[in-house]
Amino acid sequence: MHPSSENPFQSPAVLEQIPPRPSEIDSTDDSMPALVALTWMFFLFAATIHAMASVYLRDISLGVAAIVSCGVGFAILYPSVLTWGLGLSYSFLMVLVMLALSAITYVGPRPPVIFEMPPLVLYLLIVFLLFQTSRRYYFDAPKHLEPKEPVES
Repeated sequence: MHPSSENPFQSPAVLEQIPPRPSEIDSTDDSMPALVALTWMFFLFAATIHAMASVYLRDISLGVAAIVSCGVGFAILYPSVLTWGLGLSYSFLMVLVMLALSAITYVGPRPPVIFEMPPLVLYLLIVFLLFQTSRRYYFDAPKHLEPKEPVES
């Protein structure tokens, strides 16, 4: 093996002497932000379905659900335990609401509407994705440690 040179313009003689680029080191497990972005997209898609249902059915409560879904979708982009809990609790609540609404329309006199099943599926996917990303992206986030002050003797 040849000793490495301090000349930055000289190529290394051995392939192992080439240091990895910083982007290669950081991109080993970079799927968590993509999953969080996917969760955000699902929240916005559910908000769009709620808004369309609000206009079509002329129901103001679905419009409020659209606004809240959009707000929670943007809130989960900030990686913290509080926003993760907010997103999880809201999506779990909406799963229960959509199940109850589906049960009421199944038993009731009117036929089921197309606006009930897609948000249910989206909120179930959101719950799954939030559990998938919770361990590393929210709870195992690197803590910024402050340097200790030297002890003077």
